[in-house]
Amino acid sequence: MNTYCNALKNHDYHTAYSLFLTPNTQYPDEKSFAYFPDLLDKTFGGLTGCTVYPVNENDSSGVANSLFSLTYGDGFTESFNARLANKSGTWKITQIN
Repeated sequence: MNTYCNALKNHDYHTAYSLFLTPNTQYPDEKSFAYFPDLLDKTFGGLTGCTVYPVNENDSSGVANSLFSLTYGDGFTESFNARLANKSGTWKITQIN
């Protein structure tokens, strides 16, 4: 999730998108994914911070949940929940809401 946050801060939507499990029904392609973070960035004065809270990881089931928040230049902060799945030893994002 830290890699995801850093990618968003750097407007590296390609790297952020590559952290999703594919195929992904939430974001079927990189262009549809990049639209939302780019819109938030432009609307709220640029992404200035991203905080990842401790990940609730369950290795036996291969799933994890994470909470992260994004802070923008105008002070707007929004929190998101991320669901992750362990595929072949690599954690991938399956959904963000």
